[in-house]
Amino acid sequence: MSIDKLTIKKVLGLSALKAKESEIDTLSEQLSSILEHMKALDAVDVTGIKPMFFGIDKDNCSVRADEPVVVERALIKTNALSIVDDLYCVPNIIAGDDE
Repeated sequence: MSIDKLTIKKVLGLSALKAKESEIDTLSEQLSSILEHMKALDAVDVTGIKPMFFGIDKDNCSVRADEPVVVERALIKTNALSIVDDLYCVPNIIAGDDE
C-alpha cells in the first residue's frame, strides 16, 4: 500500500503536526513501508484466539478500592505554582497558531 502526498498532508493537518515540503516524500515512503510490514499480520491465522485487551491477565491484577481522602485546603495550596482568587493557575498547554 502506498501513501500519497495528499494523505500525508491530511494526516499532518488532523494531528496538528507540521512538516516541510521536502520531508513529505520521506514520510510517505516511511509510512508506506510501515504499512507493508503490518500487512504481514494479515497472514496470521487468529481463528479461535480470544482478543486480548490487556498485556497481562487481568485476573492477576490487584486493584485498591477508591476511598476519598480529606486534605487540608491550606496544605494543597502550598504546592500550587500560582493561585488567583482562590483558583489554581496552570500553564496553557493548548496554544493556537498565533502563540
